[in-house]
Parts: sequence; structure tokens; C-alpha cells
Amino acid sequence: MTRKSVLVLGVCALLLLVAGKAPAEPPKMPSGHFSLDLVFAKGTQPDTYICTAKFVDLQSGQLLASPPRVIARVGEPATVRSGVVAGSNSYDLVLTVLVSPGHVQYEFKASQSGQVTNSQKAVITL
Repeated sequence: MTRKSVLVLGVCALLLLVAGKAPAEPPKMPSGHFSLDLVFAKGTQPDTYICTAKFVDLQSGQLLASPPRVIARVGEPATVRSGVVAGSNSYDLVLTVLVSPGHVQYEFKASQSGQVTNSQKAVITL
């Protein structure tokens, strides 16, 4: 191997090392505007329903939280809460599900510093 080829390989290796150590792009801050994606299914136990949820930032499309499945019994409210912290901003995302015969009712609230910033309610016929 010639001295010139060793020098070229050394420069290439140095460039690869520098490129690999480039700072990662910081995560995007949530906009404070959220979407809620819900899926409801019958549970394995009688009179139960399973709800899976995803909290997504509307501006960036970034998945902020995907809380564990909520298992709701008919007539008993079930609540799941997720916290999202970004810089000095923190959000409290709360989903409450109530199943009654033939219907699922849900309420979603997002709060920042104790103030509600987003709220949704719906009743779905099963």
C-alpha cells in the first residue's frame, strides 16, 4: 500500500468518525395541541372492554405517549394518565373510559400547569 493510499484511507476514516459523532437532533417540543387515537375491543372477561390509546402532537405528528391498555368493566370508570415533559413545559394527559350496556363514553383532558388546554368527550354506540 502506498503512502498516498494510506493517507486517503486515514482521511476517510477520520471523516466517518466525525460524522458518527455529530450531535443528534434534539426532540421536538410538543405544540400543546394533541390528538387522541382510540381503539375499543371486547375484553376476555364478561362485561369488560379494552381501550388502547395514543397521544400524538398535532403539529409534528410525534407520538408523545402510548399508555397501557385500559380495561374497563361495564359501569365502572377506568382512567389512565400520562405525563409529557418538554423543557419547562409539562402536560398531564388524562383519559377516562366508562362503559354502559351498548355504549362507551370517553373523556380526554390535557392540562398545562393545572389549566385545561384540550378537552374531548364522546359517546360511542357499540
